[in-house]
Amino acid sequence: MLSRKRLNLRAPARAATLNEMRWPIRLQVLVPPLTLLLGVVGISVWTAADSAGRAWAQIEADFRNVAQTLSEATYTLHPGILKQLKGLSGAEYLLVSGSGERTATFAAAVELPPAEAVADDWQTLRLGPRVRVDGEAYLCSGFRFRPHSANAGATLYILYPEALWRDALWGAVRPSLVLGGFAGLASVLLAVGAGRRLSRRVQELERRTRQIAAGDFGPMPLPRTDDELRDLARSVNEMAQQLAQLQETVQKTERLRLLGQVSGGLAHQLRNGVTGARLAVQLHARACGGRADAEALEVALRQLTLVEINLKRFLDLGRTGPQRREPCSLTALVEEAVRLLRPQCRHGGIDLRWKPPAADAVNGICSAAPSPVTPSSASCSSEKVTWASREAMRAGRPA
Repeated sequence: MLSRKRLNLRAPARAATLNEMRWPIRLQVLVPPLTLLLGVVGISVWTAADSAGRAWAQIEADFRNVAQTLSEATYTLHPGILKQLKGLSGAEYLLVSGSGERTATFAAAVELPPAEAVADDWQTLRLGPRVRVDGEAYLCSGFRFRPHSANAGATLYILYPEALWRDALWGAVRPSLVLGGFAGLASVLLAVGAGRRLSRRVQELERRTRQIAAGDFGPMPLPRTDDELRDLARSVNEMAQQLAQLQETVQKTERLRLLGQVSGGLAHQLRNGVTGARLAVQLHARACGGRADAEALEVALRQLTLVEINLKRFLDLGRTGPQRREPCSLTALVEEAVRLLRPQCRHGGIDLRWKPPAADAVNGICSAAPSPVTPSSASCSSEKVTWASREAMRAGRPA
């Protein structure tokens, strides 16, 4: 039970290790060509071995044909016939008669192979062991002539040069080995080149994404090859552009928010100052007891109140909630503008006259469906009316 528990505890760690093993793209690209190369090498080796076996069997078949022809011959073999056979087959021949007399196509002495290598019939003739004649290697085989043959009792040894066998072997296996080797090598080289190029492009994309993560949103150059990696690089550039725009938007928002906080605090301080000034003017008016210019003090109070309203409207810009709306009288707005402008007109030598209508504009025009507005917008309208009246008076003033 303890060993099983230990085995179960080690199994997740081993699985995690296998899952964390790195499998580079270069190896993923190389695995299929290498597998194909192994298959090509196997097929080439098998084909070469089969070709070598066929070449060996063809040489043995040729010599069996020669042995059959000589066994069925009705003439006695002599040195001239053996030399002709040598010219036709390329092999050396040694004829040993029943009495031990030797007739050969070469002059050097040779150590004959054992008796087990000599066939009693030409049909069982095989290329036998290696022998050396004058420093050159030969594959030696022999057969005994049948009793009813013209060369009965004699033994013919056939010595095939090993150099000719190697040439025949190489000629048989060379096409398979050369074709398979070059094809496999070319496929591996192409796979290695493609894997390196692909790995380099992927590393470039990885480097670019790390730069984006570090805050560098500059575009990367697109590769020349139009493939999936080019599309991926284009997508990375688009992502970097969008992130740059998003970062710029966030920075602008932060600056505006900070500016709003600073301006809000400043407007709040100004509003407190204006409120204090208005209270001071009111206290001064009460202290004078009617002895001071009441109209000037009243205009000053209205101007301070207007400034306070404007500051309040500025503070209301940063609020997201709904604003308070209420009905507004146009007659009261014009009346307020006239009271604000009358001192300025008197100072400029302008006679400002205002005759209010018999009925209020809101009650007379919009009594069925009054239009509620915010106090801040009413103040803004009052300022516009005041400004328009003043400009009209300046335009109509005699030169």
